[in-house]
Amino acid sequence: MALSRKDIECLPASIQAQIAAQLGETGSKPSHPSHTPGQMNTLEREYADYLDMQVRLGEVVRWWFECVKIRIAERCWLTPDFLIEFPNGKFELHDSKGFVREDAKIKAKVVADKYPFPVFFVEKCKGGGWTWTRIKGRIL
Repeated sequence: MALSRKDIECLPASIQAQIAAQLGETGSKPSHPSHTPGQMNTLEREYADYLDMQVRLGEVVRWWFECVKIRIAERCWLTPDFLIEFPNGKFELHDSKGFVREDAKIKAKVVADKYPFPVFFVEKCKGGGWTWTRIKGRIL
């Protein structure tokens, strides 16, 4: 899905200007694979399979795919890929990424700052396995 004006209009003007500059003077937008809400892409399916294994091992109680839509500001939302419940009763938000767009970083940082649960970007390693990057809050 291409980055649209709607994706960034809820962000501070200085951040909007930075993103607009990255798009270039022609206004061309980066090409991104489209995403159909509620349907997993290949990376999300692979991570779901990993989470299923973690459930069988008792490391995860359960997980949900795109089950929450978090309001960041007026007309600005983040829908993380996975909400995960752990045996200790804690929850985490995991967003699987092949690459991370600037607007996704900003939205994740705002959510990490605003809400009381950890937010992670999850990436698949080239040799197999996964890496998790915890998103820190307080960007403004």
